Amino acid sequence: MRVADSVVTGLNDAFQRLDHAAARMTPNNPEGYTRPLLQLHEAETAAQVSLAVFRHWNENIGRLLDILA
Repeated sequence: MRVADSVVTGLNDAFQRLDHAAARMTPNNPEGYTRPLLQLHEAETAAQVSLAVFRHWNENIGRLLDILA
C-alpha cells in the first residue's frame, strides 16, 4: 500500500499548494496574478500526476490478480 500512501501524500501536497496560491490571488498582492496562476497550474498538474500514478498502479494490480487467479 505504499503507492496509495504516496498518492495521498502527493494529493495533499498539491491541494495545500493550490490553497496557498489561491489565497495569494488578491488585488493587493505585489507579485500580481501571474505567479499565483502559475502555481495553481503547477498544483493542478501535480494532482493529475498523482491520480495517474494511482490509476496505473490500480490497473497493474488488477492485471496481476487476473494472472494469479
